[in-house]
Amino acid sequence: MHKIDNASTVFDKHQLALAMIEAGFRTSIVFIHTQLSKSLLRRLYREIHAQSPTPGLLASSAYVLSSRKNQLYATLFMLIYAQLHKNNDNSVNIKLVIDAWDIFTILVPQYMQFEIHPQNINEAWTLTRDFRCSSNYFVNCPKCGKQYLACEGSRLARKCPFCNKAHP
Repeated sequence: MHKIDNASTVFDKHQLALAMIEAGFRTSIVFIHTQLSKSLLRRLYREIHAQSPTPGLLASSAYVLSSRKNQLYATLFMLIYAQLHKNNDNSVNIKLVIDAWDIFTILVPQYMQFEIHPQNINEAWTLTRDFRCSSNYFVNCPKCGKQYLACEGSRLARKCPFCNKAHP
């Protein structure tokens, strides 16, 4: 029975890796969630996308939240994710990140042309990761009552991106 459980776990990890790579996740993020070998993940990425995975560092939440416009769109993505992730178990649920990203791209179909952030699913994942560890958080605007996403280390003044009201 133990061998069957182990085989099932390995199969589930491979299925998750395939889904993540197809969705466009960087192999470093896929590795975090599956613990499959990095060489296997790079090979899968090349097979699926017919190119090598993108190297380099992931964008930070402070970068994603670098303008009021980006703050609005990042808030939209995170509100979608928060609605889907109602159980608040303080983990990043990859399937919900993919679902939230799919909904976001339907609501903002020209996001690539707008040059806004989050620009891709990896930046969206970064927002969810940093939200989980409380580097990102929702702020309620005392003037308009809307929630918006803020981030530790952001160079933006603490202002509501909806009504432009500054608050402490």
